Amino acid sequence: MCMAMFSTALSVGLIPLWFSFYASNWTHEYFVIPTPLDLALAELLLVVPTILGVLYQKKYGKVKGRLMAKVGFNAFWIAAVTTPVLNGITNPEYYMVDWQIWVGTVSLPPIGFVCGIVIALIASLPFNVCCAVSLAVGMPNVYFASQLSERYLSENEETLKDVRGILTIFSLVTPLEGFIWAIMYRYIEGMFLKISHKCCRCSDDDPDHGQDNRRLLMDAEEPEARLSKPSRVSFLDC
Repeated sequence: MCMAMFSTALSVGLIPLWFSFYASNWTHEYFVIPTPLDLALAELLLVVPTILGVLYQKKYGKVKGRLMAKVGFNAFWIAAVTTPVLNGITNPEYYMVDWQIWVGTVSLPPIGFVCGIVIALIASLPFNVCCAVSLAVGMPNVYFASQLSERYLSENEETLKDVRGILTIFSLVTPLEGFIWAIMYRYIEGMFLKISHKCCRCSDDDPDHGQDNRRLLMDAEEPEARLSKPSRVSFLDC
């Protein structure tokens, strides 16, 4: 949670840049996108609950902290599933966009999931951390993008309609694809464990490797045996 909070907080300065970059694909107009006040308030909505959660866990312990995290996690998924459904019922025109937008929007989260887990594996992170990184990379921040689009594209109705369609499709497919990716993560983890066990067995079956280990053990035991032998002291030596 802290990792997601910090990554989102750092992305505030980059969101206008990426928004201008993506907008250049469908329009040649120039948009001046500073960081508005409502975007800063949205940052507080992320930072304050995270800080309160960390303080709650420090005060009441990890068990109650994990219980509270599960409650918040379940509430988040309920909101993530019901919000796009209600939005589609009240605003069905948001889904009536070109097929290219549908293909690009549906394809972007899985590409982010795969890129995130590959980069995390290259960085030699633990596998559970790799899954968290892949989910953080693959899930776009729909709230920030909607704030920027509603604020700075209000005069361009055609572009705003396409952006609303992208954000609405994102809010619909991202929870589903994230759930599917979380299930696939278990199978990927099991596959990596099987590969690692096979590699360990192959290394154990190597006779040269076993002889080297025995030699190292004998070399390590020799000084201990020398120290354990009782030393004989003669008065004649004095």
